[in-house]
Amino acid sequence: MALSFSEEYISRIRRLFDLNLYEAKVWLALLSQGRSTTSKLSDIANIPKSRAYDILVSLENSGFVIKEATKPMSYSAVPPTELL
Repeated sequence: MALSFSEEYISRIRRLFDLNLYEAKVWLALLSQGRSTTSKLSDIANIPKSRAYDILVSLENSGFVIKEATKPMSYSAVPPTELL
């Protein structure tokens, strides 16, 4: 199950929120899921699982996602309206 967003839409999100390609894909994947694990997000965003961990840490440090205290570790997205 990969992202169904167009390349143009992903590019607009990247510019608007100053994200790199993987950050934009993971954040959009998480927005579409509500809450998800690293493994599932890497599948949805179609990025390597090893990179998903780094991307989620970067997004958490930037305020785009919140790490949930669950097992396995899960994340939830901060809505765009809260970031703007």
